[in-house]
Amino acid sequence: MAMLVFPSDADKAYDTRGETRMTSSILVIDDDAGIRLLCRMNLERGDVTVTEAASGAEGLEAARGDVPALIVLDLMMSQMDGVEVLRRLKEDPVTESIPVLILTAKASGYERDRCTTLGAAAFMTKPFSMQELADTVDALMRESSPATRP
Repeated sequence: MAMLVFPSDADKAYDTRGETRMTSSILVIDDDAGIRLLCRMNLERGDVTVTEAASGAEGLEAARGDVPALIVLDLMMSQMDGVEVLRRLKEDPVTESIPVLILTAKASGYERDRCTTLGAAAFMTKPFSMQELADTVDALMRESSPATRP
């Protein structure tokens, strides 16, 4: 079934018969444009849109403005690192329930524990496989979908 997405109605996707379906959005917060592009190319599809933010501050603003279904967050960014972004996301009532996937080159157990304690839903290290990223994102989005909540 072909999907058409209209920018003026970004929260809905229309199939070719005119029936509506809700779309999901993923926010990728990473200062590396190449990683953001890889994420967009591999995660964006008919019912999923990807928004990009190049800094922690930009990511926080984007998450509060148009609340995504999932955030993919890098830890190593200048000015505001990913740990601080995660802390602020989880302290904000608007964004606290958004699942956050940490995608980082920092592979230490300390970083993983720190992020888990702050509320990260999953942790992946760079380099990563596109299939692993897609599978992890799909699983997190299924878990956080309103239709799968009790």
